[in-house]
Amino acid sequence: MGTIHSSEGISLEKIISYVDDAINESRRISANLRPSLLDDLGLLATLSWFCREFEKLYPDIQIEKQLDVAEDEIPEMLKVVIYRVLQEAMNNVAKHSDATRVCLLLTARENCIEFSVEDNGCGFDPAEKFDESTVASGLGLSGMRDRTLLCDGKFEIVSEKGKGTMVHISLPRDP
Repeated sequence: MGTIHSSEGISLEKIISYVDDAINESRRISANLRPSLLDDLGLLATLSWFCREFEKLYPDIQIEKQLDVAEDEIPEMLKVVIYRVLQEAMNNVAKHSDATRVCLLLTARENCIEFSVEDNGCGFDPAEKFDESTVASGLGLSGMRDRTLLCDGKFEIVSEKGKGTMVHISLPRDP
């Protein structure tokens, strides 16, 4: 049996390969939009899983977790926000910080959920990253801020060159 070709001479096998690649990529994008682990296992287990995977990729960075909250204390719509902030903050740690240690803190207060990611890396000047002229370099920071603000939360970055960085969000339990 011969190879079937389209009118442009591309084999059917090649087209199927392209379609398979597109399906896999859209599954990856979909999983990144809202990881199924959040729905299947909850936020706390997903955070632990993420940290284990991160430490496999970056064995020189130690993560300390303090998760002082019960799963049912976190409103569903806030779980993806917390997860996305974690992803972006840890991406920044890996790419820019030269950190050896990261501390995650997730707590429930009376009216809000507090989450912070703090590293012992090289730090930076947050004013430079949020400057209009450097929008491209600060898209991740802006994304974290925008997600937080969309939930009526508060977003804060504390950093100084040579002194590490802390990303802190406070999200109302009733956004």
